[in-house]
Amino acid sequence: VLSPDAGAILVGGVDPAQADAARFHRRCVIVSQEEMLPGETVAETLRYAREEATDAELREALRVACLDRDPATPIGPRGWAMSGGERQRLSLARAVIARPSLLILDEATSAVDLAKETAVHRALAKTLCACTLVVITHRTGSIGWVDRHLRLESGRLAEAL
Repeated sequence: VLSPDAGAILVGGVDPAQADAARFHRRCVIVSQEEMLPGETVAETLRYAREEATDAELREALRVACLDRDPATPIGPRGWAMSGGERQRLSLARAVIARPSLLILDEATSAVDLAKETAVHRALAKTLCACTLVVITHRTGSIGWVDRHLRLESGRLAEAL
């Protein structure tokens, strides 16, 4: 865990550096633009986040991620049978299955068109309403729904809305 140069970053009131690492990591999920997809099917990949997830939970997570796939769909090794945008949305569905307290999306929808990206972000915010959602993106057109917007330039806060 990296420490900030100044101030503090708390997750649920807890400093990550002081937290039990295993417990903290179960509560926090990061989805980046290039995710590794374990499993040979959609269901195997989703259940990697939570083995006991029901088929209904898998279908709901796929709906939230705007991914029209059956859980039994083969995806090939590391998801090679899917497009980049589909792989990203499957990673987002896996994050929904994990039920995190903190979800960080780091360019997690960069391969998705703007309309679908906006729909996915809004569905994630609605579904994970008890979760803190941090969206890191260069494409700001899809984040008009956020509570706070922070713009960084050269590693410094340039704007806070």
